[in-house]
Amino acid sequence: VKARDNAGNWGQTDHYKINIDTTPPGSTSPKAEPSGWTNQKYVKISWSAVEEEGSGVHHYEYRIDSTSGSWTSVGISTNFETPPQSSGVHTVYMRAVDNVGLVGDIGNVQFFIDLVAPTTPVPLLPDKGIHLDVGPTFSWSPADDSVSGVASYTLQIDSSASFDSVKLKEFSGITAANYTLGDPMSFGKWYWRVYAVDKAGNKGAFSDYFNLISDRIMINHGGVTDDRVDLGSSSIVWFTAIYEYDGITLDSSKGSLYVNDLEMTWNEENSRWEKSFSYTGVSKHNFRVYSVKDLTFGLTTLDDQVSVKSIIWDRVNIELTASDSRINMGDTANITWTGVYEFDRRSFTDSLLLNDTKTKTIVGEYGYRVKSISDSKYGLTVFQSNAVSVVFDRINIKISASDDRIDIGSEAPISWTGIYEYDETIFNGTATYNNTQTIFDSVGRRSYTISSVNDPRYNITVFRSNHEYIIWDRIKIIDGGVSSPSTYVNQAEIVWFQAAYEYDDVIFDSSSGTLYLNGSAMTWSVNNRWEHGFLFDDPDIKKFRVSSASDTRYNLKTLNDMVGIQSIAWYVPTTFTIFLTPSSSYYGFKVDIDGSLTYQNASGVQGAIIILSYSVDEGKTWIEIPHVTSDLSGAYSSVWIPPDPGNYRIRAVLESDIWIGREEQWNLYLTSFKDQYVFPILSNSTVSDLIYDPTTRELRFTVSGPSDTEGYSSVFIGSALAPGITDIKVYLDGEAQSFNSRSAGDSWLLRFPYSHSTSHFVKISLRSPTMLWTLLAVGLAACVFVVIVLEQRIKKQYTSD
Repeated sequence: VKARDNAGNWGQTDHYKINIDTTPPGSTSPKAEPSGWTNQKYVKISWSAVEEEGSGVHHYEYRIDSTSGSWTSVGISTNFETPPQSSGVHTVYMRAVDNVGLVGDIGNVQFFIDLVAPTTPVPLLPDKGIHLDVGPTFSWSPADDSVSGVASYTLQIDSSASFDSVKLKEFSGITAANYTLGDPMSFGKWYWRVYAVDKAGNKGAFSDYFNLISDRIMINHGGVTDDRVDLGSSSIVWFTAIYEYDGITLDSSKGSLYVNDLEMTWNEENSRWEKSFSYTGVSKHNFRVYSVKDLTFGLTTLDDQVSVKSIIWDRVNIELTASDSRINMGDTANITWTGVYEFDRRSFTDSLLLNDTKTKTIVGEYGYRVKSISDSKYGLTVFQSNAVSVVFDRINIKISASDDRIDIGSEAPISWTGIYEYDETIFNGTATYNNTQTIFDSVGRRSYTISSVNDPRYNITVFRSNHEYIIWDRIKIIDGGVSSPSTYVNQAEIVWFQAAYEYDDVIFDSSSGTLYLNGSAMTWSVNNRWEHGFLFDDPDIKKFRVSSASDTRYNLKTLNDMVGIQSIAWYVPTTFTIFLTPSSSYYGFKVDIDGSLTYQNASGVQGAIIILSYSVDEGKTWIEIPHVTSDLSGAYSSVWIPPDPGNYRIRAVLESDIWIGREEQWNLYLTSFKDQYVFPILSNSTVSDLIYDPTTRELRFTVSGPSDTEGYSSVFIGSALAPGITDIKVYLDGEAQSFNSRSAGDSWLLRFPYSHSTSHFVKISLRSPTMLWTLLAVGLAACVFVVIVLEQRIKKQYTSD
């Protein structure tokens, strides 16, 4: 407001502020403390200050249980404590009043007062004096509270009926009319009681106490009959149980035990609970009594003092190893093994038995596996094992010879191949022959086999080998000759030889090949010998020898000439003779040697030198007799006196070129008898067992010769012993034999033939002489000289007697 005077002047402006409030304050939101039931008569009410944009809050005011009537101001404080109230549910009404007297909306809150304790509960279970599990469930009748209601219960348990021991246990805040102990009670006699607490915290009176026996089943002993057993076998788990409070045994009359939820069986004899178990897999199983069926008290709580008993079902794992998969037949296989218990892989070090012997004498593959084990540690018998196989083998060597008969001096053509007998695979090692010499210079049959082998693959040393025989041989010239050692020029003669394989004396004939004589092939003849004919027109001595052989059977080339050179003398045709004329008297005994050399026209060959000699060793060495020369008629003669009685061979050889090689031989056998007479015998037979018996006056001897040939004998008998030819009788094998005879000087010459089909016994009987002849015989010494003359050459001529 300002004023203006009459003069029109305005004065200073001034004002006055007027606040106008038409909005009442906001409502309150009171809270009761405690908000729930309380056993106090007073309750604290509080609220938050109300915001007032107008004139502001002047004061707060309340009423209890009604909005009618006067309100009680509490000023501007935001809390107050109610006056004492009775039990029940009460409501506080609050409002704010501003400075212009405007009243806000009413807020309210309830509060609960219970000044009366609940009723006393009555214990129900466990009943007085009962045996119960350790940690049982307690129950009672519910208490009653008509105001706030029962909020909880408090349970007291003590070993003293006065509930003042150190073992007192109190469990409060139990909202149900039962309680199960969380922690087990120790066994013994216990007392328990309970009281109720209402929602306002008012405690009711304790109930009467009940007593109980807190008991449990104690598993006091246990075990297994075997803590490690074979797969599939059984082992017994056993336990014993007692009532822990009084130690009475829980047997089958009082209930049952359950191991791993399986009912056990009471063994009266062993006074224990037992259960047999068996498993087929390697494993460890734990066994424990997990429950009990108590028929006496119904106890279910266990006090397991034994805990878990374990059984391992196990087996032994065996690993077999063969150091060599292939060994000698007859050797012992080196089979080693390691073993572990499969469950825990601990070493098994006892013993085992294999299914078969480790030494085999027959080639083959043999499998080895474990047949049984011996386990002193756990007594296990079940096992599993791998199998190993060992081949018992030997090497089969086959020796082959490309030629089983070869020339001496040649190398044996032998080779070998080998296989392993088991699988017939090739043996590529080395082999040593029993005979390291493969070249021989002598005839013989040599055996080759294998004496050792070297096998780099399997180290096999046992073997078997065939024997291969090699014959070192040559063709042996075993006989030979000529159709005549001397012949006329322009006359054909045959040279022949016989040959054989020296090793086995099998004849080398035309089926075996061909012999070559002086480079020319010979012909196999019907005489079973090799022959070749020759004819020369000039006088000469031709020498013939087997020069080579073509062997189609064995391909041998080496010769062993045991015959040597054969000779034939081709000469100008002549006749060469030699005669032996022995005397029959011992004194002055001599042998007249005479003969002749004439041409075919019977004219004599003069001046030819005849070399005479004798031999006492069947012609091996010769002793000369003075040689003689033929006269104009071609005749020659000589006298030879044998040095001693014995066997002689007489030879006459021509030395001139025109009759090269002409030779004649006689055999002479001399023996004496009383230095009186000589009995010469000329024969182409072999004469043996010659004897003169003066008592019977018989001359006896045996003759023999080649089979199927004709023989003859010429015997000289002194005329003094047989004055007439009729005094002489000849017997052949006991039969009278006819003979030819003639007078020859002081002797009779008897000649008789026979066949050489067999040997013959000859007896010549002389008739007894007259008295005169007897006296003469007594005064004379008897001498017998035997002359055996054998013609040695095909061309020998005998004079016709």
